[in-house]
Amino acid sequence: MAGASLAVLASMAGGGPPPLDGIANLTGAGSFSRKLLTSYTGAYYDDVVGTVVTLFGQIPGRSMQALNPGSTPTISTAGPYNRPCALCNGAQGLRSAGNLFGDPDWLVSNIISQDNGYIVCSVIVDALSLDSADSWSNHPVLADRGNNNMGVFLKKGPLARFYTFAGGDVHADVPFSLGIPCVFAWRHVGGLVQGRINGGPWTVQTAGTSDVINTFLEFFKLSSGGGQGTTGKIFEWASCSTPPSDSVQDALEANFLKWAGKVLKVVYDDFAVADGTLLRGHRTPTGQDWQATGPGYLMAEIQDNHYVSADNTYAYLPYNSQPIFRIEGEFSWLPVEGSALDRVDTTVCLIGDAAPSIDGVLQTMTHMELRADGWSFKTRVAGGLFIGVESGVHNLATDGTEHPIAIEFYPGFAKLFLPDGSIQDVESAAIGTTIKPVGAVWQITTPEVPGAPSFQKRWKLPAISIAA
Repeated sequence: MAGASLAVLASMAGGGPPPLDGIANLTGAGSFSRKLLTSYTGAYYDDVVGTVVTLFGQIPGRSMQALNPGSTPTISTAGPYNRPCALCNGAQGLRSAGNLFGDPDWLVSNIISQDNGYIVCSVIVDALSLDSADSWSNHPVLADRGNNNMGVFLKKGPLARFYTFAGGDVHADVPFSLGIPCVFAWRHVGGLVQGRINGGPWTVQTAGTSDVINTFLEFFKLSSGGGQGTTGKIFEWASCSTPPSDSVQDALEANFLKWAGKVLKVVYDDFAVADGTLLRGHRTPTGQDWQATGPGYLMAEIQDNHYVSADNTYAYLPYNSQPIFRIEGEFSWLPVEGSALDRVDTTVCLIGDAAPSIDGVLQTMTHMELRADGWSFKTRVAGGLFIGVESGVHNLATDGTEHPIAIEFYPGFAKLFLPDGSIQDVESAAIGTTIKPVGAVWQITTPEVPGAPSFQKRWKLPAISIAA
């Protein structure tokens, strides 16, 4: 991407000039995939064997580097448009610093002041485990190292905490979605710390003047202080010493989101209905009626905000307006009292299906089988043979622990967000050509010993997303 022309980059972004042109008070900027300023003529980043050495500053003197040689992010791609990004595993991140080409080190106080400033970044967050009352003890998106006096931190919910320390922990919480591109905007102006995501409403807390912020700016992992690092991807960022006008902020954040790839969750269900509600015919909060087939479809019901069934059930939701980008859900197993608790008896499946209705389901699809001890990914076209693409092993708890799984579809491959927290690309020429999923199936399989299951198999929070 570093060699792409401005015209190509502009067309990929939907037209128009680079997004920072004409914005006053710019103090920092960087992108792994495009020019943010017409005046910038350099490379976007420098890497060694696929790991990030430097994210070059498109404002002079504002480059960022890996935290240290042992915590170097990997160059990857992500989002519905497969944009270049820094992939961080929870122990990796970027910090404000000089680079091999002579830029000086720089601090948060070089880009914002203690009572005035604006920072925006586009990222994907893949997983969270922390839930601390102290803002700075959660997962960082961006923050000042060591002092922990400003920043954006993430906690279970998932919630983004837009924070500053002004004699105490002053913060504003905003919910967001894991696994899809998000634009986080933090600003401090007029005695208020404010935050929002994807151009939504600003959440506001009175802050006064922040404590000293004269340390490095760091993304996704703090080399001193703070909690556990963040697992996810970093696309681009920018800062202003004084927030630009509201209309400029709106346009900039919309541009960042469009470039990373705006994703809309168009189908989902929280199963927030009475226990015993039959799944078939139940209407989702987004307006789709569940369809089901298989020997157990009349037994499929909702219990404790989960879909369960005593026998093999293919639970199907359609989205026929366009091919879908992402399918997801969380599965778990509850031990059946008195059973042998055979870990072989744990199979559930997540299927991306090209059928527009239940009548043609399971003929052209991607098929992901999930067990306590491993997984496999296959494809099938027009009712033909299942073609094995990839498989793997893991060791998942069978005590009711919820295990998230998601699949994203790209031309020629799928990106698997596996329940052990790893991410894997699997290649198949059929994906995006003969297999274009427009619906999804969350399957519960027949017990290994019919009528005598080792575990109750459960699904929750099923969802379908599209690239908007």
